Amino acid sequence: MRCLSLLLCSTMGCAAAAPTPTATPVAEAPLPSPLPAGRWAAERTERTSCIDCPSPRVAVVLATGSLEEVTAQPWSDLGPGYPMLVADGELGLSLGAEVGVVAGLYADEGEGEAVALRLGGRSVTLVDDPPLGETSIVTTTDRVEAKLEPNGATACVVEAGRHVVLRRSELVRRADETWWVPVTCGDEPAFVPVTSTDLDRTTLLRDGRVRTIQPISGVCGLLFYRERREGSDGQWSERELSSDPSCVAELDPSDQWAVCPEDGLESCVQRASRIGDRDPRHAERLMSYACRFGNLEGCTRLVAMNADRGLGLLWGWCHGEHLDSCERLDAALRATDPATLEGHAGGLELYACERGLEPWCERLDASDVCDRQGCG
Repeated sequence: MRCLSLLLCSTMGCAAAAPTPTATPVAEAPLPSPLPAGRWAAERTERTSCIDCPSPRVAVVLATGSLEEVTAQPWSDLGPGYPMLVADGELGLSLGAEVGVVAGLYADEGEGEAVALRLGGRSVTLVDDPPLGETSIVTTTDRVEAKLEPNGATACVVEAGRHVVLRRSELVRRADETWWVPVTCGDEPAFVPVTSTDLDRTTLLRDGRVRTIQPISGVCGLLFYRERREGSDGQWSERELSSDPSCVAELDPSDQWAVCPEDGLESCVQRASRIGDRDPRHAERLMSYACRFGNLEGCTRLVAMNADRGLGLLWGWCHGEHLDSCERLDAALRATDPATLEGHAGGLELYACERGLEPWCERLDASDVCDRQGCG
């Protein structure tokens, strides 16, 4: 019997004698990367900071509640700009609570659902054209001195990570200066510059380095932005960007924001044409960028996507005495029904009427500020 036991052990192996195999842990697949953090998806085409970005369809929401409830617990770093606090209604999100904690914005609904499942959150659908101006917003401050009044004496020092819920109508701005966010120092009202908060700050990753873009001031319809870039040495550099050189009629076609895939505005136009109906807002962002920085073919194609924006930009170039843009504008005006425009009648209609386009004259007649003799 002993021989039989030995034989079985030698030919089949004995479970009691065999070493127990060590289980190898299976590494979880990396989470899909979210879209850049910020409120850029709700911004108007002409002022967005995320030009070549797919439009988000879902947001992964980790928690909702009052501002005090969602900020009472620490949240893990989920990548540059995330998690992001948003108010109910921001980005078109119906949260059912005052504030939500967003782990990421995603263009692909499947990716959003996968991330939500992994992180224990839920995937919430965004509306197609999310509101921006009428909703409450949440902003988070850097460490900054608060002023008794904009550019006034210091009231107190606001620590980093302070959260403020407000409406955009509560922002304060003097002509041609930066916006100021109302805060409190104790019970006293005070203000901090918007550049010391994450309000309208878009956070992107490019070549593994963080890049932020944030509007800082504006004049005559022209916005100025501050771009900050993280260098390979960890140091930060800054530069100022403008939103629209046509404000001063400088037709110098160039990819000033370094957006276009092949460093040329024509490549932005081609890319927008390929995207087309799959993501019309993304395509419009690209086409508008190409148009406002000097690609007139982009202007012509933009008219078909957004007549108000495209005609307005072409008129700006024509007003700057760029003859090719005037020819394109005349053709676009003849092909556009002015009744489809959303804006109020003004200088563009006056120009069209002077060119003998009677439908535009009729629109001008209904204007409160302009007639066939002029505006004012």
